[in-house]
Amino acid sequence: MSLTLCLLLATLAGRGQTSEWKYLTGGNLRGVKAIGNHVWAVGDRGQIVHSSDSGERWAIQVSNTTQNLNGVSFSDSIHGWAVGEGVILKTTDGGITWTPLSLPRPWVYRCPSAVDSFNVWITNWSDSIVKTTDGGATWSIYQMSSINNSFYGLCFIDLLRGWAVGPLGIFWVVYTTDGGVTWTEKTDNRYGSASDITMVDSVTGWAVGPGGRIFYTADGWMSLTLQPAGTNAFLNAVSFASRTIGYIAGGANGNPAQVLHTIDSGATWIRHDLTQYSSNNYGISARDSTTACTVGWSECIAKTTNTGQTWRLLGNIDASGQTMFNLSLADTQSGYAVGPYGIVVKTTNGGTVWQRQGLGGTQLWFYGVDAPRPTHSWACGDGGSIYATKNGGASWASQNSGVSWFLNSVDFVDTLFGVSVGGGYGPNADFGTRNAEYRTTKSNVQEPAWWKPPPLVDKWRWIKEGDPETSSGQAPEAQYRVITRTFDGTNWQGRTTSETPLNGVSFYNKALGWAVGVTGTVIHTSDSGATWQTQTSNVTNTLYWVIFTTPLSGWAVGTGGTIIATTDGGNTWNRQTSNTTLPLYSAAFVDAQRGWVVGDSGIALETTNGGQTWSFDTTRTTIPLYAASFTDADHGWSIGGFGLTLGYGRAGQYGVEQRGPDKDRDFASLNRIKAYPNPYVSFARVPGHEKERFALYDITGRRVGTYKGDKIGADAAAGIYFLMAEGKEAGPTRIVKIK
Repeated sequence: MSLTLCLLLATLAGRGQTSEWKYLTGGNLRGVKAIGNHVWAVGDRGQIVHSSDSGERWAIQVSNTTQNLNGVSFSDSIHGWAVGEGVILKTTDGGITWTPLSLPRPWVYRCPSAVDSFNVWITNWSDSIVKTTDGGATWSIYQMSSINNSFYGLCFIDLLRGWAVGPLGIFWVVYTTDGGVTWTEKTDNRYGSASDITMVDSVTGWAVGPGGRIFYTADGWMSLTLQPAGTNAFLNAVSFASRTIGYIAGGANGNPAQVLHTIDSGATWIRHDLTQYSSNNYGISARDSTTACTVGWSECIAKTTNTGQTWRLLGNIDASGQTMFNLSLADTQSGYAVGPYGIVVKTTNGGTVWQRQGLGGTQLWFYGVDAPRPTHSWACGDGGSIYATKNGGASWASQNSGVSWFLNSVDFVDTLFGVSVGGGYGPNADFGTRNAEYRTTKSNVQEPAWWKPPPLVDKWRWIKEGDPETSSGQAPEAQYRVITRTFDGTNWQGRTTSETPLNGVSFYNKALGWAVGVTGTVIHTSDSGATWQTQTSNVTNTLYWVIFTTPLSGWAVGTGGTIIATTDGGNTWNRQTSNTTLPLYSAAFVDAQRGWVVGDSGIALETTNGGQTWSFDTTRTTIPLYAASFTDADHGWSIGGFGLTLGYGRAGQYGVEQRGPDKDRDFASLNRIKAYPNPYVSFARVPGHEKERFALYDITGRRVGTYKGDKIGADAAAGIYFLMAEGKEAGPTRIVKIK
């Protein structure tokens, strides 16, 4: 699978603090755990996401680590553990806060199994298993020196009985019946190794492994049998809701992501290919006999509510495994992003969840997008294609651009007036369309997915990889520039000229606009694009992006670390010092002083003085960032590859779980409500305020109900809540229902 949606959220924790880039989404999810209505998933770069409604809605939890996380386990709805590369995290509040613990050894930890809030076992990629009996304050190491093998899957059903499997090359399991004092090893040379194991009691269990192997035992692994899987995929995880109902997650080895389910203890397994979701599923967790969630490559999260008969893609997803080329923010919550193979996605919650838009199955590549309003957006791309929505993505319609070449950028100043630009190289005007076809059918020129598409780099890319229209080793002589505009948001007036192609366009108002392209091209219009004049950029590098914040102040960025700026509307352009030679793909400015630039290898630059100086922001990634969009100085996004999701916002990041309702208020100085008992089983009360009314919120800020102070939360499900007095200035109190 190629690259995926990358979106970056940087958080400015308060005035006077430096900005820090943080992930919203990105990479692969490798472990999942369901407890009641709560589901947690963990993955690459410290990613932890949580759902409090069985996976329908997801929010980011701050893990306080950028290390890859491999597994997660909860003993109840508030006590949990996440482990990974040199990190063990613990939470006692359902993940609102995660605390890194002191490590018994600097190992790569793989699979935790939490028996209760104090007793937890964890496997690692060495010949040891670690255990805590005091909630992580101290650790015991159980080293299997005679085995000399690492551990993968782990399952404890109580304080004494547990099992672990690993990649020995043959089927191999170790188990204990005395809490780890002694361990017994069992092997079976007939079969290959296992990657995960689960037990429903002391004798009945399943293990899974590469090559579609499903192992079953009815006698505590004294003996085992293979169950028919109907696949040769790598099977990575197994979870059973009962003795009869179970699920397996896997993929790869020439297969798409797969989920298998059984309702007869594995006598038969039914396979589901999740071809539209992911190339591999790494984790699975059964909530009950009907509901389970699976997670995997490129942040795939899928769910069943009918015992595995059908699976539905949930939020916090990438864009079907592809890189994204451009995005546009309409406001702090709403935005659109575009990519190859007809991909257009939309967010309405600040980038936490991206939903694929329906464009009728088109496979066109989209390079540009602009959303002047949350309800209005235009996407442009291959063959002069333009698609538009005027109802918030409920429907999209193809519009006739009047041109047939690549359209690389589009800019609207309102919901009516917009301009799109592009072009390309070749012997005739059909070359843009045929290039798109050629790119998807000729394997010898398929570029790595993280590179920009051919028209967005320069003409030499096609020559270097084998130009479809010439074998002479020389650039095609013909070049084409396309500019098309609309005054009503529907009907376009396009023209094609034999000039250098364009990559980016920016209009300050309906009259004033600029466009940039290859060989340092900059052009300017003062009559809504009726006529254009060439401006001297003083560079020969390919320019990808241009932006103006006033009629006079503008910037353009491109290859070789190029940043050029003007303070007189483009009459003069001056080069600014970027201190990098990496390609810079996008710029975003909120005024004439404050701006950001993103580019190749995860580079992000920031200026507070109009570009007189640029400083490097830390993104903790080498993944290319292709576009940036900001709504103000504190809120923005950037997109690129590998499912990375980053954005720019105040403390209280988009999509990040908060500590209670009314997140923008300062509760530190307010008196707290005192509820008893806390935690509670049946209901809580507020002594002395039994007749007053209190609002109860869940950890996403959703109001659960209103109660009198003598019987609070009696009908609430087990979980973490926040209590606030109605009509009073009092800070929220966290209360926990445990049953």
